[in-house]
Amino acid sequence: MLHDVGKLFGYRINGIICEMTDEGKLFDHLFIGAEFVGNHAENLNLLKDTGAEAKLEILRHIILSHHGKQEHGAVVSPVALEAHIVFHADAIDAAAEMIRDSSKKVENSKWTERIWALDNKPHLTTDYVQAVMRGNIE
Repeated sequence: MLHDVGKLFGYRINGIICEMTDEGKLFDHLFIGAEFVGNHAENLNLLKDTGAEAKLEILRHIILSHHGKQEHGAVVSPVALEAHIVFHADAIDAAAEMIRDSSKKVENSKWTERIWALDNKPHLTTDYVQAVMRGNIE
């Protein structure tokens, strides 16, 4: 739940436009989120518990690595199973949203337009797949 907490500080809503803050432009939401979690834990004296520092390190690593690779914006690559899980879950969520959005843009079509971030390929629309699964299309 905390992997994108830095977006609360890295972006602002201006009317209907979402824009990056100066902090977001300088540091990006991964670093901001990891720093926020670390500062919050320190300010609440949460680090006095046994093992709390190690847990915080892992949590901060998950936040910093949830984009998977540095070329995709990660500060570091995942090196814990939990970090890999969050990375893949976030990637699946992003892909699903892109396919849903592209599906809405075409009407009565089997295929979306090409989706650049998904290998620049058209994908089956969500309506088409649902119709097939309901048995409405053979």
